[in-house]
Amino acid sequence: MGCTTLGDLEERLASWKQRPITAVFEVWGPPSGASRLADGNTEYRFERVTTRETRLELGQRGRGTFSGGYQPSSREMHFCTAKFVVDQDSQVIAWSYAGENCIELLRYGAAAPR
Repeated sequence: MGCTTLGDLEERLASWKQRPITAVFEVWGPPSGASRLADGNTEYRFERVTTRETRLELGQRGRGTFSGGYQPSSREMHFCTAKFVVDQDSQVIAWSYAGENCIELLRYGAAAPR
């Protein structure tokens, strides 16, 4: 399996264009929020938070011996939001994403069924 790229994410998000927003909900789950836009369309937000903990090896190495263990050295939180804009007929007409580590959205949001 190759590396996952933002291009893969964009391809999945684009696959939802001209699909009903209810189909997005079935796959992505309920949105984090929604806003009515000035043109009468609605924007649905799907916010995701990922946490990554890095571990630091503790102890001493020398003369073939090791004593110690592992201790968390840092915890990183990354936020990413995917947005779908739907028209007055509830069809997806646009999408966008913003944030850090958005590649993680691929774990949550699958492509539209073919």
